[in-house]
Amino acid sequence: GPCSYFEHQVDTFNTVCYVSFGLAVVNIIFLCSVRGSADPTKLNHAACIEMVLALIKIVIGILLYTALWPDCDDDYDCDCSFESYYPAIVIVFGCLWLLRSCGLRRRAQILQNAGLVMNQHPPAQQSQPLAPVQTGPAAQYAQPVQYAQPVQYVQQGQYAQ
Repeated sequence: GPCSYFEHQVDTFNTVCYVSFGLAVVNIIFLCSVRGSADPTKLNHAACIEMVLALIKIVIGILLYTALWPDCDDDYDCDCSFESYYPAIVIVFGCLWLLRSCGLRRRAQILQNAGLVMNQHPPAQQSQPLAPVQTGPAAQYAQPVQYAQPVQYVQQGQYAQ
């Protein structure tokens, strides 16, 4: 009938909404794969992928508001009530993903400037050996040992002179 065209438009709108939701699930899985990474190259790639996903999300939101919005022909007596806030939500999420992309790129730049690449840490500083610590009641009376002459070590079978 004459109202089937409107119903087809609503079906198309809903299908694109499901695709948009699927894109969000893909994005969540993708972000879990790069969480906690300290590799600037991996983070730069992630930022690029996140930006592409964000732009796709924003385009979907704009299409849902414009070309894919169901339009009812007033010439026929059809129930054309249709409301949806989903396109606005899609555009907001797309913008948030763009901000996340910028954050990933900034994090990669900070790590690259810091010289941390692929879990390589800067060399550990050489520590000075610590003097033995005396504990117990006699510790307050302890004095450092001072030798009158340098100590000579004797190997087995030899005599000190």
